[in-house]
Amino acid sequence: MRSTSAEGSGPLREKKPGPSPVSGPSREKRQRTVSPPGNSSRSASPRARKASPPRKAPEPEASLSDYIPQNPPFFVVFVAAFALMVLIGAALLWIPKSSVSGDYTSFSDALFTATSAVSCTGLVVVDTAAHWSHFGQAVILVLIQFGGFGFMLISSYLLIVLGERVNLLDFRFSDAIDAYSRPACVKFALQTIGLTLLFEGVGILVLRHRFTGDGSMWDAVFHSISAFNNAGFTIMDPVAIEHLYSDTYLLTTIAVLVILGGLSAPVLINLLARRRWAGLSLNAKIALMASVVLLAGGMLGILVMEYGNDGTLGPMSVPQKIVNAFFCSANTRTAGFSAMSVGNFGFQALALVMVLMFIGGVAGSTAGGIKVNSFAVLLLTVRSYIMGHHRVHAFGKQIPEARVHEAITVFALSILVVCFPVFILAFTEDLPKLDLLFESFSAFSTVGLSTGVTPALSMAGRLVLAVSMFVGRLGPLTIVLAISERRRSVEAFEPEESVKVW
Repeated sequence: MRSTSAEGSGPLREKKPGPSPVSGPSREKRQRTVSPPGNSSRSASPRARKASPPRKAPEPEASLSDYIPQNPPFFVVFVAAFALMVLIGAALLWIPKSSVSGDYTSFSDALFTATSAVSCTGLVVVDTAAHWSHFGQAVILVLIQFGGFGFMLISSYLLIVLGERVNLLDFRFSDAIDAYSRPACVKFALQTIGLTLLFEGVGILVLRHRFTGDGSMWDAVFHSISAFNNAGFTIMDPVAIEHLYSDTYLLTTIAVLVILGGLSAPVLINLLARRRWAGLSLNAKIALMASVVLLAGGMLGILVMEYGNDGTLGPMSVPQKIVNAFFCSANTRTAGFSAMSVGNFGFQALALVMVLMFIGGVAGSTAGGIKVNSFAVLLLTVRSYIMGHHRVHAFGKQIPEARVHEAITVFALSILVVCFPVFILAFTEDLPKLDLLFESFSAFSTVGLSTGVTPALSMAGRLVLAVSMFVGRLGPLTIVLAISERRRSVEAFEPEESVKVW
């Protein structure tokens, strides 16, 4: 009955003070939960609480993933990928299996060769044909392939697969490949693979008819891949290289592969898709026009300057002079193959070659340098200023101001980067300063032409050139990407005031 209930349930019944209905053990458990750790009761004194600091929870064991940034900047991931490729290649070239003698190659030589191959430069400190075995040559060829067209494929892979974990879009790499979505990146990657296999395959078939004897197929494969990726490595023996100037068939084939590889996949894709000048993008028009002008200008300049030089074009017939001048002009901006001794060039020709090397090939291609796109934008900026235009125009369109700033920044920083190794080499090497300057330009521009002093460099000098090759391969691109990230920050308004610049 309700009248016998000790608790009562009426709404107006007042609850009497007394012990809580909660049982003893449950109450103690609740008190232990509320009480601070280390206190046995609520009546503990402040001094006791102070003397008993709270216990720290045990820290979880650190794993490797804890030391990897969750959202690393794009250029950090990109540079790390290529640095890892260089180290793996150096380790493979260092082992005895990679050398003809079966002995270990000095790690400095292996590191220099791996860096030259990944950066598609072509500078060597040991003869590629005489020192490296077939396994070592295969390692070099794989490094060339990954460092060449793989430069674009690795970028596309990072953008497609790691886009959610790596801040790629913050750095606007999509501008370099003309792809602004993941489906477009996938399409671009497949098109790049198709074009690369097509041109390299055709090059192998054409060169196969030139090389004869044992190993002719391997020679064709090696030189086709090296030429299309603008690497400049050759496995021809010195006797064949001395007579290379008279082989019009081989010179023309290699030059065409070099030019195609230096045009970049986006330009080639755009050219094959539109097939008409009016339908091409502004980037493709600038790249093609600048490439033709530099190719023709370089050919004419070398032909005039070296026409009577007995150490270069002098003893050749007129057709051979034209072919060799064309071959030299095509290779000075990109690859580094040479049918003549660059060390015998006159000062004027060496200066012209250094300028062409510094300009390089098309942006996004396997070539190095500041890129013809940046060089063309600089010239268009000068023309616009002289004509009194406030914006830079080309082919009836305006070039964004941001691209002008990027071109100027890349040019200025590249000048500093290419000159810095010269100051170091001047202290470490007892060699002609003009030769050191030429080697520095060739290394930064990832061309590979040499006056012949590279094997004579000390270990410090080789390390300086190796760093220059690596920075030259990745530097201009990462500079542009870093600029794009900086531009995302909001700039504070500041008053404007004129500054005298001339």
